[in-house]
Amino acid sequence: MLRSSLLLVSAATLLSSVVAQGEFILGGAVDGGLPVISRHIAGCAEFPLCGPLLGAPPTPWSGGTAYNPMQRVVFDSDGLSLVGVSVLTYGGTCSVTCAPMSPPGITPGSLVTGLAFEEDGTSTGALWSLDSAGGLQRLGWQTRSCPGPGTLCSIAPFLPSPNHIPGGLAISEAHGLVFYSASVFTGGAPDNWVFAAPLANPCQPTCSLQVGSCNPVFGPVLGPITGLAFHDCYDMLVLTDGINTMTTTFVPARGGFPCSYVAPSCCPPTRARFHGICIEARHPSTAGVSCLSPPCPSCPSMALSAVGDAVIGNGNFQIRLDYAPQNVPVALLFGLGPCTSGAPFACGQIYLPLAPPPVSLPTGFTSSAGPCLGSVSFPVPVPLSVALCFAQFSAQAAVVCTGTPPGLGLTNAVCLSITES
Repeated sequence: MLRSSLLLVSAATLLSSVVAQGEFILGGAVDGGLPVISRHIAGCAEFPLCGPLLGAPPTPWSGGTAYNPMQRVVFDSDGLSLVGVSVLTYGGTCSVTCAPMSPPGITPGSLVTGLAFEEDGTSTGALWSLDSAGGLQRLGWQTRSCPGPGTLCSIAPFLPSPNHIPGGLAISEAHGLVFYSASVFTGGAPDNWVFAAPLANPCQPTCSLQVGSCNPVFGPVLGPITGLAFHDCYDMLVLTDGINTMTTTFVPARGGFPCSYVAPSCCPPTRARFHGICIEARHPSTAGVSCLSPPCPSCPSMALSAVGDAVIGNGNFQIRLDYAPQNVPVALLFGLGPCTSGAPFACGQIYLPLAPPPVSLPTGFTSSAGPCLGSVSFPVPVPLSVALCFAQFSAQAAVVCTGTPPGLGLTNAVCLSITES
């Protein structure tokens, strides 16, 4: 009993470490008969986020969930349809970014069983899907918000038996691997397996893991796997059978030794039944308010914000200034550390740490859209390096208006912690 309790504490501790970084395990689920997007929060608890406008999955293996940190969008599928919703919705019906659509490019007659998102260093990233016939594809984009068909290959030849059905999908950009699971859903032992293959050759697995219980002696024994997620900063592979969630550390093959996993532990059963899971990255926050001194015009809505989440591999991450004076120079300053409580500077407060001194990006100019409608974006691509995990930065912009003497403006600060999704 004590050892079993310690395993639950271990799972709660690992998930709480993720939560402490402002990240969550996010998933599509059915809670009380209602489809929801739900979060695992501190201590393995769960919190319904919003309703994604889809039905309940028609089979135990149907459905999948993926998080796009570039647009802060959750893609969810019940197996029959696919929808994209804003992760910033809290309660009620989800705010839709990609209307419910037929899953593109899947094997005819099959159901979606897994979704995953790859931060591949491009401006769009890539959504992946897995279907019940073993079709795996890296989807394209038919619009900026909605996926289109991609290149399809089959993992069916590598399934352990004809009774195994794919159930979960995850990606590790740091390892360059795509993970997918296969289980027996039709009764008896689930015989759970997780396979890993290179992203460049995704239907040729180079790693196979047979997954049992959270501990050889103490349960729970996982049922058929319905969802996978991977956290590169922790080398953490997350698996769920819908109600039990296992966290474990992935060990890649090296030195003649095959891939493996160590230290598995499980959360207590959830109220909701998850059909897919993913890692939701930490979202940037802000500190302070903007100000402008004469002869700058009064632009009370001027604000600095982040475009997307600062996750490793996000090649499209940007800091953006909006509702500023038009056609004025802007200097974006980066502080090498978290936002501070603020110190008086110019017309407002500076929230960047001053030691070491902030660094400045090349000066940009706001657009000429109209008074107080100026905007400018600063690309800040985040390299794919786990060495950056949990590093904290802060950003704030200075605006200069022409005149004698010139006017100076200072924006709010954006507070960043580099994470993973």
